[in-house]
Amino acid sequence: MNPNLSDLLVGVAFLILGVVHVRFALLSRLWPQTPALDLSGELRPIPISRKRLRLMIRYCYEVAGQSYTSRRVSFLDPAFDKEDAAATLAALKRAGRVRYDPADPSRAVVLPLPWGLGIALLVGGAALCAWELVGPGALFTPPAESTLAHEAEAEVR
Repeated sequence: MNPNLSDLLVGVAFLILGVVHVRFALLSRLWPQTPALDLSGELRPIPISRKRLRLMIRYCYEVAGQSYTSRRVSFLDPAFDKEDAAATLAALKRAGRVRYDPADPSRAVVLPLPWGLGIALLVGGAALCAWELVGPGALFTPPAESTLAHEAEAEVR
């Protein structure tokens, strides 16, 4: 059985994206935290969606005596429903914490990257690669030789 090369490449691409996503999700949870100074934000509508909002924030923080300013919420630019966005902004203001990259303190996020998308990409990529390499026949249908043997036995009877 020859695997479909384009499907195999899509599966490998999903695996690579999944690994990168999970890596950033892990890193953003392991980065040290520091207080966010003057965290402010507002909700803005997304032009292509009337029901989704983008959380626009600005915050300052200090690492080793150096001050930084950022607008990054997360590694992805999340969109929220109205209720979720307001609740997230209120929770961020209450928590008042920023996670920063110790190797480059100018990189910071207030929300660590969620695991879900990365795990889905890994599982989907692995399943697509396995499907193309092993094939559905190995999982769901009997081998061709046994089918031919059953037909031959039926003819003998």
